[in-house]
Amino acid sequence: MKFNSNLIRIFFFCIAAVTSWQSTVIAAQLQLSWADNSNDENGFNIERKTGATGTYTKIASVGANVTSYTDLSLTNATTYCYRVNAFNSIGNSSYSPEACATTPAAIQTYSVVVVKTGTGTGTVSSSPVGIDCGGTCSGAFNSGTIVALTATAFPGSVFAGWTGDADCSDGSLSMNAAKACTATFNLAPANTISTNIANNAVLTGSSVIWTATPTGSPVRVEFLIDGVLAWTESASPYQFNGDPSGTLNTTTLTNSSHQLKVRAVYSDNTTAEKIVTVTVSNISTQKFTLGVTVVKTATTYGTGTGTVTSNPIGITNCASICSTSYDSGTSVTLNATPSSDSSFAGWSGSCSGTGSATVLVDANKSCTATFNLLPVTFTLTAARSGTGSGTVTSTDGLINCGATCSKSYNSSTSVTLNATPSSGSSFAGWSGSCSGTGSATVTMNANMTCTASFQSAVNQLQSRIGVFRARKGEWFLDHNGNGQWDAEVIHIRSFGHRGDLPVVGSWNSNGLSNIGTFTPATGMWQLDTNGDGILDCAVDTCAGPFGQSGDFPVIRDMGGTTGTVVGTYTPETIVKVNGRNQVKRGHWRFDNNDNSTFDGCSVDQCDTFSVVGEIPVIGDWSGTGAEQIALFTSKDGTWYLDSNGNEKWDGCSTDKCLGQFGTKGDIPIAGDWDGTGKVRIGVFRPSTGMWYLDLNGNGKLDACGVDACIGPFGQPGDLPIVGKW
Repeated sequence: MKFNSNLIRIFFFCIAAVTSWQSTVIAAQLQLSWADNSNDENGFNIERKTGATGTYTKIASVGANVTSYTDLSLTNATTYCYRVNAFNSIGNSSYSPEACATTPAAIQTYSVVVVKTGTGTGTVSSSPVGIDCGGTCSGAFNSGTIVALTATAFPGSVFAGWTGDADCSDGSLSMNAAKACTATFNLAPANTISTNIANNAVLTGSSVIWTATPTGSPVRVEFLIDGVLAWTESASPYQFNGDPSGTLNTTTLTNSSHQLKVRAVYSDNTTAEKIVTVTVSNISTQKFTLGVTVVKTATTYGTGTGTVTSNPIGITNCASICSTSYDSGTSVTLNATPSSDSSFAGWSGSCSGTGSATVLVDANKSCTATFNLLPVTFTLTAARSGTGSGTVTSTDGLINCGATCSKSYNSSTSVTLNATPSSGSSFAGWSGSCSGTGSATVTMNANMTCTASFQSAVNQLQSRIGVFRARKGEWFLDHNGNGQWDAEVIHIRSFGHRGDLPVVGSWNSNGLSNIGTFTPATGMWQLDTNGDGILDCAVDTCAGPFGQSGDFPVIRDMGGTTGTVVGTYTPETIVKVNGRNQVKRGHWRFDNNDNSTFDGCSVDQCDTFSVVGEIPVIGDWSGTGAEQIALFTSKDGTWYLDSNGNEKWDGCSTDKCLGQFGTKGDIPIAGDWDGTGKVRIGVFRPSTGMWYLDLNGNGKLDACGVDACIGPFGQPGDLPIVGKW
C-alpha cells in the first residue's frame, strides 16, 4: 500500500509498538500488555502462533487506547508467540516485536474421604483446610501436599484410632493418590467412686474414718449425710472435713440409721455417686446444739425488742444470738418475752407458732424469734367553726364529722381531709394543723387538730362581691351571695375597656347597685343607669371630665339632699424640689353639685386626708347612713378611717387605725357583711382569688373560723367590687 506524504507522516506518528511485555500465568491463560505510542489509532490487532515455527493468525482486535489482552482457554505446557499492530482508517502500522511465553503444566489433584464410626462421637478436621467432618467429610488436595487429619472426641467419648488406607494410620497423608480414612470414636467408660465405709456398717465410738476414691479427675468431691451436703473437697486425697485422717464425728448423729453419700463432679458436669447405709450406735450420750436468734424488726419509728429464755435452763434473756448444748433427746421449751413497746411476731426455723415453742433436740437446731415495735399512734381531730355548717370527711372513710370527728392513726400515715359545706353555707378554709381552702393532707407525726370554717352564705354576704376584668370589659357578680363561682354568677360581657377602673353605685336610687367605669386617661365616667349591662350613652350616664390620669375613682353617699356623687382621690407622692424630697399631699375631690365637672374647692368638695402609698376606701363606718373616707396601705395592711367625719386625718387617737388586715398586693373593699347596717373592711387577694372579710369588726384578720375567708372568686388582674346585685 502506498501513502502520500501527508498520510505517511500522520500514519507514522500513530505507530503503536510493543515496548514492554508481561506474561501472567493463570491456569492455561496468558496476559499480554503493550505501550500505546500513537494518538490516532482506531484500535489494535492481536495475532498469535503456536510455537516458534507456527503461522500467525489474528485472534482479536481491541479498541483505541487499550493496552492489554488476556488469551484464555490455552493448552497447558504449550509455547505461544504474539505480535501487535495498530490500525486506523488509513491502514495498519508495522508489527511490534514478537514475544513468546509457555503455559504451565496441568496441576493434578487427589481426593480424601473421611468416615466416622464407633459408639462415640467427635469431629475430624484437616490442615490445610478442606475437611471439617462434622459437615464436610471429603476434599480435594494438590498432588504432593501433606494433609494432617486431627480427630477430636466429644465429651463422654474417646478417639480410638485410624483405619483405612495404609497412609491413614498416623493421620498424616502424602497426596500421591486418592485416600479413604476411617476415624473411630467410642464412648468413654463411666467414672466411678468408692468409699471406705461399707454398706450396712454399724458405727460405734465417737468417730470414724470417711474417705472417697474417684476415678478420673473430678473438679470436686461432695460428702452428704442424710441427703444434706456436709463437706466438699476439691483436691486429692478426698476425705471428710479436710482432716488428714478424714474423721466423721458420729456423736453429731442420732443413734439410728443414716445415709452416707459421696459424689464426684467432673468438668463436663457428669457425676459418679456411691451411697451406703449405716447405723450409728454409740453407748455414750450425744449432745446437740440449740441456737436462738432474736430478730428486731426496724421501722421508720423505731425497732422492736425482746428476749428468749429456755426451760430447762441454758438460754437466759437472749437478746441477740445465743446457743447451748443439750443431751440428745432433750425436750426444750423456749419462751419469747417482748419489751413493753414491742410485740412477739412468731417463731421460724426449727420452731413455729406465736406462743411458747417446744423443740426436741435430736440434732443441731436453730430457732428464730421476731419482735416488732408496737405501732406508734397519734390522734387526728376534725373540728368545725364559723356561722355556717358542713361536714369534714377523710378519704379513707374513718372520719365523718358529722358523727365521727377523731381517729387514731399509725405514725407517718398520710391522711387527706375534705370539707363539704351544707346548703346555704360555704367553706371558708382550714386552720390548726391544716391550711388552705381545698383538700388538706397531713402526715401523722403528732396529735393534730384541723378546723374547717363554714360561713353562712346569707348572713355573710349581705353586701355581695364581684370582679371587673378590664382587659375584656367583663364583669362577674355573685348574684346569690354564696361567695362561690357557680352557675348563679352574673356575667356582663362588655362594659368598659382596658385601662378603665370599676365603680359601683345606686345610679337610679332603687336600692340596687349598678356598675360603671372611670377612664383615668380622659377623666370620663360611664355609668350603667338603666342596669342592663350595656353601655349606651343615650340612656346611660356618660359624663366628665372629672379626674385625671393617676386618680382613683370613688363613689360616696354624702347623705342628705346631696346623695350619691362621684369623686376622685389623687395619691400622696414624694417629689424632689431643689434636690430635696418633699411630700406632695394626696387630696380628695367630690362633685357635690353633680355637674360632672370639677368647679374648684369653693363649689365642689376638696379634702386632704392622706398617707404615702395608700388606696382610697369609702364606707359608713359609724352606721349613720353617711359615708366617710378611709385609706388602706398595702405594704403593712393598715387602715386609716376618718371616723369623726371631718375629712382630715387627726391621728389614731381621734380617727381610727385598724390592722393588720391584708398584705402587700391586696386590694381593699368594704361592705355590710352581716346585715347589721355597719360597713366593715375586707380585702381581695388577686394572686389567689380569695376574699377576707372582717366579720367581727375588730379590724384585724383573725382565723377563718372567726372572720370570713371565701373564694376563690376571681383571678390575677381582676379588680374587686362590692354591691347589692
